[in-house]
Amino acid sequence: MKLKYKSKDEIPADVAEFFVEFEENGSTVYVHKELADTLRDTFRTKGDLTEAQTKLNELGGTVKKLKQSLEDRELDDKKDQGKYKEIADDWEKRYNADTEKLRKEVDDLKNESRQSVKKAAIARMSAHGTEETRSVLARVVGLDLDFNEDGELIVLEDGKATSLSLDEYEKTIADRYPSLVAEVPSNGGDAKGSKGGSPGSKKWADYTSAELSDIRKSNPAQYEQLKATR
Repeated sequence: MKLKYKSKDEIPADVAEFFVEFEENGSTVYVHKELADTLRDTFRTKGDLTEAQTKLNELGGTVKKLKQSLEDRELDDKKDQGKYKEIADDWEKRYNADTEKLRKEVDDLKNESRQSVKKAAIARMSAHGTEETRSVLARVVGLDLDFNEDGELIVLEDGKATSLSLDEYEKTIADRYPSLVAEVPSNGGDAKGSKGGSPGSKKWADYTSAELSDIRKSNPAQYEQLKATR
């Protein structure tokens, strides 16, 4: 299922009611309502982050000018040097407190911005599921995605970073979680994975309690997938 179309005419009639107009890079596109909400949240948090960073920079510049002014006045009036030093110390304390507060706001906004990006990616990936499995697929996809030290969204494999891009990962979802992905009719023959005992074709009832316990610890994503087959 596509979540974005360039024109209204491209949208299939049976899902048209779920799509809304959305401004993107100066042009109008049509996106799924859920994705539109997620994108709006992402743009909002990015704007808040920029504003907070600007305030932090402005505060630093203001305090620097004030301290310089005080230093100049100290040179002009040696008699009041001690008084002005108190003023400078007071301004520095206030600066440090305000800086720490703004730095925390910036960090919080960065995290919120990252989570919005991850939420949008999960919404896109989970669209491959059916109405019944989409929420479970969203959970397991969420376990496969995380952020590296640079704040970039990456794909994990057994808890470790991989070189897969998000687009490459999306193409593997059907193979990773076949029981959660909408079935696509094949051109003859059985669907892939419909026979044999591959992990993707086995269900909750095919495992013992001990095996399920091991899977829950070693592969939470597979465990969530199996739960959906109970």
